[in-house]
Amino acid sequence: GLDFGFQYNIYDDNYHNINAGGSVSWVDKDQLRLSSGETVALNAPRFKSSVTFDHTIKKPGFSYGFTFRYQMGYDANSSVYFGYVKPAYLLDARVSYRPSFFDKMLLSINVNNVANYQWQSFPGTPLMGTQFYARAQFTF
Repeated sequence: GLDFGFQYNIYDDNYHNINAGGSVSWVDKDQLRLSSGETVALNAPRFKSSVTFDHTIKKPGFSYGFTFRYQMGYDANSSVYFGYVKPAYLLDARVSYRPSFFDKMLLSINVNNVANYQWQSFPGTPLMGTQFYARAQFTF
């Protein structure tokens, strides 16, 4: 298998910071054959990847970004939960604000699966759609 990730600082000055990145994970088998001849599912996709973009406007403390995630479909089998997990195509978006008058505070909103793509991460789990997260972070 192979895991690879990168982040590249595209542009950085006193006003802006722009980054792009990504990751790739790959395994050559999604099923393993035991010495008994039985086949056991890896319960994970053979291939998954992500691409990210982030832009920070430094002076007002505003940031936004996007992530596209892809996960190949795979067969899963774990106890009473078995079946096919369909491929996932997910777009995530985020915004954050760090006020200049209180730089130890960060307010952020993340929206995972903006397009509301309905998928299950594993057989027997609920269908996943859009998820919203809000966070207030204070550094001491």
